[in-house]
Amino acid sequence: MKIKNKLISIFLPPTDSKEKGIGSFRQYLLHYLLLSFAIFASIAYLPSIYFAIEEELHSIIVLDTIVIGFIWFLLFKKLSFLKKSLGMLILFYFLGLGLLIAVGPAGAGPLWLLMFSIMTSVLLGIRPVLISLCVNILTWSILSIFVYLHAFAWMEMLTNASNLWIVIGVNFICVNVIAAISVSVLINQVTKMFLQEKEVGTKLKEEIKIRTQAEKNNHKLLIKLHQSQKMEAIGTLAGGVAHDLNNVLTAQVGYPGLILMDLPENSPLIEPILSIQESGQKAAAIVADLLTMARRGVVATDIININGIIEDYIKSPECEKMKSFHPGLIISVNLDRNLTNIIGSEVHMFNVIMNLVNNAAEAMPEGGQIKITTQSLYIENPIKGYDSFKKGEYAILLVSDSGTGIAQKDIEKIFEPFYTKKKMGRSGTGLGMAVVWGSIKDHRGHIEVQSTENFGTTFTLYLPITKKEKEEKIKPLSIDEYMGNKESILIVDDEKRQRELATDILSKLNYSVTSVESGEKAIEYMYNNSPNLLILDMIMGSGIDGCETYKQILETHPEQNSIIASGFSQTDRVKKAQDLGAGEYVKKPYTIEQMGLAVKNALETSKQNRLTFL
Repeated sequence: MKIKNKLISIFLPPTDSKEKGIGSFRQYLLHYLLLSFAIFASIAYLPSIYFAIEEELHSIIVLDTIVIGFIWFLLFKKLSFLKKSLGMLILFYFLGLGLLIAVGPAGAGPLWLLMFSIMTSVLLGIRPVLISLCVNILTWSILSIFVYLHAFAWMEMLTNASNLWIVIGVNFICVNVIAAISVSVLINQVTKMFLQEKEVGTKLKEEIKIRTQAEKNNHKLLIKLHQSQKMEAIGTLAGGVAHDLNNVLTAQVGYPGLILMDLPENSPLIEPILSIQESGQKAAAIVADLLTMARRGVVATDIININGIIEDYIKSPECEKMKSFHPGLIISVNLDRNLTNIIGSEVHMFNVIMNLVNNAAEAMPEGGQIKITTQSLYIENPIKGYDSFKKGEYAILLVSDSGTGIAQKDIEKIFEPFYTKKKMGRSGTGLGMAVVWGSIKDHRGHIEVQSTENFGTTFTLYLPITKKEKEEKIKPLSIDEYMGNKESILIVDDEKRQRELATDILSKLNYSVTSVESGEKAIEYMYNNSPNLLILDMIMGSGIDGCETYKQILETHPEQNSIIASGFSQTDRVKKAQDLGAGEYVKKPYTIEQMGLAVKNALETSKQNRLTFL
């Protein structure tokens, strides 16, 4: 095997060279030149030795033997290109020098010296060839002294040896200079052309790479645009449905509170009425999921801790119900007790945890283990794939399972609304993962999914932390704490039942209430009246909306106090109205306590804090 590899290394050109283009050409040329020289010299070696013995030219025997051995040495020995080139050039030089000394200018000596300078130009370039020409001229000049002194034996066999030496020498030097410099210039030009082509090729490759990357980026952007447009369309639909549902649910959530206030404590109707109200609140939670999916919900700014929310979920009826569907399921919790707080919504984060656990449970129909882990982590470098990921400290929530896993082609789709493989009736609204995605984005966080089919899935949530401490929960207030004192209130809402419910609640809370069905009617009412508070619906069926209504009212009543009650979401129009001076946003459906507190706070707020509309 070693002999075979050695033969391959001899007869095949080197392939491990880092040189490209002209450098590679020079190496191939050197290799095949040595190989050809070695083969033909070996063939001619025996006849040459026989002739030398017959003529008693012992110097030829020594010289041929040295040449043959040196050539094979260069082929077998692993040497650098420069060392092999110098070795071969030295061989050519001394071969020519030896032949000149032995047989004179009529032999092959001048040819070998010519080969010495030409191969120098081919292998090493223009500067070394000038040195080789100087060496040849100097050599011929020194030998001319010996010729003048008749020091060589071959001179006895030639007539006019000195003249012959001079004629051949002049022609040799002229041909040598012209040939060597011409070849050197040619090689130099070829090298320049190659480098230029290489540079053009490099630029072309770079251009192709840039264009290819641009096409990939454009494709990704197009996918994101289609996804964004799809989410926007679904969001618009969800927002509209949410607005109408919230208006319907307002009565179901609000009227039970009014009825309960008039019932005796031992009334058998209390439990059914509470069930009606609770059902309305659950339906409102589903509507909140729709708004969260569309990223049009009200963004909470409470100080919360994920550990507490996880502990609440583990004890919740929702968790118990999920376990009843999956009797072989084990949930293990590993919480970092030093986990830093975040800013957000307890309700939304509760839904995030619930949906992630439900998703994990559905992936393990035969049972298995779900691990819920929290930890604090400082991220120095942005995580790959998240352009908006900023360095800083994050609260990390990991939910992992040992289930069926998610196929790579499905990972990018799992957060799309209505993309599900779950069983209907077990997993809530079917919007679970879309709600998770929307909630985490509303919390300025990021989601990472790692999944291997048949081995399980891990969802990692990164949520930016806050150094603020969590406030203690306020205990439920007594109704006396938000009762009114006959302050006048104007309700503006296009829905009759909404106006009736708000009127009944506020009347019950000892306020003087008037209601109108449009913004135009509200402006007309304000010409001759100055109520203590306006309650504005933001989206009304016809005419001007709540924001425009408030803006026009401020023109005649610049200090007018107001709050907003809407079943849609906290849109830009809501924020603009608040910039004009409107106060709290009350989301429908609301309870007596929620409306009562909002009205009480608004009436006590200083009118000097309002912003002037620009």
